[in-house]
Order: sequence, then structure tokens, then C-alpha cells
Amino acid sequence: MKSKIALYFSRIIFLGFLLGATNATAQTIGYRQTNLTSNLPNIANNVTPDLINPWGIAFLSGQSFFIANNKSGSVISHDASGSSLGLPFFTVPDAAGTGVDNPTGIVADQNSFFGSPPLIRPFVLVTEQGAILTWGPDANGSLPQQATLRRRRASAVYKAAAILNSGVTQPVLAVTDFHNGFIETFLPGFAGVALPGSFTDPNLPAGYAPFGIQVIGSDVFVSYAVQDATKHDPVVGLGNGIVSIFDMEGNFVRRFATGGTLNAPRGVTQASANFGPLSSDILIGNVGDGSISAFDPTSGQFVGQLLDGDGLALAEVALHDLVFRADGFGDQNTLYFTSQFGNENDGLFGAITTGLISVIRVSAPDPTADTSVTITANVAAAPGNSGTPTGTVTFLDGSNQLGTAPLVIGSATLDAIFTDVGIHTIAARYSGDGVFLPSSQKIPLQVTGLATMLTLTAPADAAPGSSVTLTASINSTGGIPTGQIGFHDGNTDLGTSPLDGAGVATLRTTLGVGTHSLTASYAGDGKFGGSTSAAVAINIANADFSLGAAPISATVIAGKSTQFMLTITPAGGFANRITFSCAPITGITCTFSPAIVTPANGAASTTLTVTTSASVPRYGLLPFSLIGPAALLSPLLLFALLLRHGASLPSGRASLLTATAVLAIAALSVTLAG
Repeated sequence: MKSKIALYFSRIIFLGFLLGATNATAQTIGYRQTNLTSNLPNIANNVTPDLINPWGIAFLSGQSFFIANNKSGSVISHDASGSSLGLPFFTVPDAAGTGVDNPTGIVADQNSFFGSPPLIRPFVLVTEQGAILTWGPDANGSLPQQATLRRRRASAVYKAAAILNSGVTQPVLAVTDFHNGFIETFLPGFAGVALPGSFTDPNLPAGYAPFGIQVIGSDVFVSYAVQDATKHDPVVGLGNGIVSIFDMEGNFVRRFATGGTLNAPRGVTQASANFGPLSSDILIGNVGDGSISAFDPTSGQFVGQLLDGDGLALAEVALHDLVFRADGFGDQNTLYFTSQFGNENDGLFGAITTGLISVIRVSAPDPTADTSVTITANVAAAPGNSGTPTGTVTFLDGSNQLGTAPLVIGSATLDAIFTDVGIHTIAARYSGDGVFLPSSQKIPLQVTGLATMLTLTAPADAAPGSSVTLTASINSTGGIPTGQIGFHDGNTDLGTSPLDGAGVATLRTTLGVGTHSLTASYAGDGKFGGSTSAAVAINIANADFSLGAAPISATVIAGKSTQFMLTITPAGGFANRITFSCAPITGITCTFSPAIVTPANGAASTTLTVTTSASVPRYGLLPFSLIGPAALLSPLLLFALLLRHGASLPSGRASLLTATAVLAIAALSVTLAG
């Protein structure tokens, strides 16, 4: 849609009438997402080309994040802002050493349990090809370019890993094998070990397999997803998920969550103590729909989801991992996550924080096309919050950005001109600030077309079977409309015709016998509004005419003359030649001027002159005797009109026309005065 924008900022004192506005939730605190880095440009604060389908997140105390990138076969480290400049990077080699594996889980070995004499505080990685690898600096601080393979089982598909500090055995590496449906455990040195418990949920439905694993306090949370046909990836779907709790020895403690909002859950963490309404809750992220659900840590009851300032659930694409940090590296109340952005060929590392909820209300009067309209957005703290939001408001018409205006005392305005007629969806998006969360609102805006006036012309009558030309002309002060004109005979559509460059449309049609009420209609175009013409009547009848005279009577002194104006009015398309004459009568003569008329373009007239002689004899046809010098001749049948047509008519039709003419003048009378 095309829009012309004129931006201005008005300093309107905002009186706080927004306190009555309602938000999607009753919360005063919500959550905002910040995209820290992505492999795609213009998505996040940073660009990291190898951040492709990121999965696990791990970190050593006080050091940067290490993120396992499944699609690029690499591990990249980032600071809390998402930057990877100058930070370690290494690849995850495949079995042949010529390519890369697809890493999923990564865990930091803070105490070097799974290191070796030259390997200090290593990272342990697992891959979908069944490999376990380590990476870390040696005693000299050197950083290898790739991870080192420690163990591989070709039939395994590893999805996550965790280090368990068991009180019964040495520290244990626990790895979820999604393909084979169990959790493998390894001692330092990566020898397999059987724990007292087997990480078995006794009531786990068939088809579920361990997908994620996370240690929270002394509990081990294991998330389960439904296996696909190849037992390689989860089957996504609402309710497809289970989370169970085990102790460090692999003994089943209890079922924590089943179905509900779970959808291929993998990432599990506990929120910080100052994380808004979900503080200290257990947060579970779904690969299936990318949402994050919160559960009471004691009862396992569902509490809610992370909602933004508009009350909408935050959602990613293939959300893989969730972590908080309490080591002072970054904000301890920030939730960090990894996900895809659109598909497995891209990735996102982001952060979620809390903020006060704001409310926004946008308004604008419905405009006419090509006229300026002011769109106003007012932003205020949500009920229960204090303060005045600052920042900017971006206005959109659908997906088309109209412009951005700053908030001035809680109000932002934008002038826009809309050229497209119809309903526009106008959105106002508040940017948020350091305290208040972003918020948005949409309203419909009806843009009406410029007024048009449609005129229809048609002949008043036509003969049956003849072609009738209908002409419609449209006008508007805003220019010349375009589009189609519809022609109608009452409720019957006759057809359509396009408007030409002058705003004229014509249609040739044939109408049945009778009187027709014709109209033309215009539906409008992207700029102009519709209109309908006034009705035009047309009569379709056989060719005929009527005869009239003025005056219809006259007094003539003997020996004098008088005149009559005779008018032929055609009907039904009659346009033939008419010849006038009268039969000779003693004492009276008549002449016509002209003697021949052709009503081709409407009514035609002739002048009839009646002349009497000085003395008028008594005629036997007079109904009265002459009284005095005067006589009244009534009705006037002293002359006969002979009607002859340029084209010969059937004898019956000629007789009808003659009779009609005679009857039409029968009311004429002449009074002769002596």
C-alpha cells in the first residue's frame, strides 16, 4: 500500500486517561527478549556466521558462554553482549577426521574430573553421531583448534549431557541416548558405569525417550520426547512431553510434569529469585513450539508462560537450551537461550529479562483517500506501575512502516496520507525503555474513496430489436476514476464496460418491448468511491406518432382565414416522412406550410391555414340552422388529412395512422362569423 508521510510531533499534555486501558494480562511485570547474536544480518546485536542451529550452552565460572552449534559442527564462545570477537572457537571433528559431527550437549567440567594431566577444566561435548569429546586449554594455556574424541558408539544419538556429583561413586557423566531410549553414564576416563538407579521412569509411555538432562540442586531433571520413525528426532505436538526427577544415583524420585504445555521439552533451568512473577520457578523450554513454561518447583503445577508486554507468550523456533548465571558474568536475573531463528540453517543466542508493563492506545479518525490524517499513540504505565514511559513509537500500515515518532509526555503523533481505499490495519509499536516493556496495539482504519458522480444517458425510446447505446460518464474533483461501469435494467445486469481516459463507458444492448428503468453503477477503485446514477427511462415500442393542434378552435369572419399549428410527435423510433393535404370543400380552402415533415430528430410541425369565402352556403351536414350572419361548424371535419409515408406501410397500418390523425384533430372547431 502506498502512503505519503508527513511527520510531526505535537506537545500534547497527557492527562493519564489510559489508566482505563486493559492489557492482555493483569501482570505489572512482563518479559522482554533481546537478540544478542545470530548468523543472519539485521536480526541481533551481533553477527556470528557459524552460529547455525545452536544447542547446548556451557560456561566456567566467570568466563564466557560456550555454545555448541549443531549444523556448523563448531563451538563458539560469546560474552554477555553476544560478541564473539577474540574469544575461543573450535570444531568438532567427525570419525574420519575430514568433516564435522553435529554437537548437541555441552557441559563445563569446573573441577577437571574428565580432564587429563595436560587438560585443565575441559568442556565435554556429545554429538548426534554417538561421539563424546573434550576440549580445553593445556597447562600452557594453549587452545586447540578442535575437540578431542574420547569415545564413540555408532548406534547412539546423543542429545544432552550433565555431570553428576554422586555421593556413591566418583563424578559421573550422564548422556541422553535418544535413539536407544536410555541414559548412559561414564566415569572419569569415560569408562561406562552402572549407577544404583538406571534413570528409569516406571510409568514412561512407549515411544518416549530421554531428550534433555539438567542438574538443579541435588535433583536431576530428565525431559522426554516422542521418538520419530527413525528414532533420531522428536515428534513435536502439544502435550508431547514428560519431565521426571531423579537423584544423583539415577533413582526415580517423581514425575514432575506430563503433557499440558510440554512440546518436545529439552532445556530445563530454575529461574533466579528476582525474575518477576516466575521467580524461582522451574522453567522448561520446548523444541516443538519454542515456548517457555513455568512450574512450581515443589508441586510441579503449571504456573504460566513467559509473557511479553502485550501478554503474548515469548516463543522461539526450536528452543534448545536455557541457563541463568549466578557467577557475576552478566546479569544474574537474565535468562539466556539458544534456538534456531527460522530453520536449522540459522541460529539465535538471546537473553530474556523483566520489565514493567506499559499500555498503548492508538487512535485515528477514518480519512478520505489522499487527505491527511493524524494517528495518535498514547503510552502509559500499566495499572499498578508508576512512572512515565519514554522512547519511540513506530507506526505501521500492515507490514508497511509509516514512520517513527518520539514520545512527548506519553504521546506520539504521525501524519499520514493514504491513497488506497479500504480497511487498513494500523499498528503502533512502543519501543520500550530501560524500565518499561514494549507494547503494541492495532486498530482498523477505514479509508473511504473520493466522491464520484455518475451520469447515465440513453435514448428515450427505441424500436424492438434495435441496438440501444447506453453512455455513462463519471466525474470527481480528485481526478478521473478508473475501473468498470455496470449497466442495469432494474434488477437485471446488462453488462459492464471499462472507463476510458475521459471517464466514459458505453454499452450497446438490445431491450425487450416495454418501459425500462436503466441505471449505471461504479464500485470504485483504489482511490475513488463508488456511485450509482439516477434512473433513466426508455420505452421500447412499435413505431408510431401522435398529432396535436394549437389552437384547437378558432372564429373566422367570412372571407377571412385562421391558422393552426399541427405537431407530429414520434414514438417507438418513428422517423418516416409525413405529407399533409386536405380535400376541397366549397367555400373553404386549406394550405400547409410545409406540406411535408420528417420527425427524425423529435417532434415536427406544420402550419395549417384555413381560408373562407365572403359568403358561405348552407350545408346539409350542419346540425343547426344559420342564425344571423354567423354559423358554427363543429366538429371541424371540413378537411381530411392524407398521410403518406416515404416508406410504404401495410394497408391496415396506414388506415390506423389516418384514423389516429383524424381523431386527433376532431376536437378542432371553426366558428364562421358573417
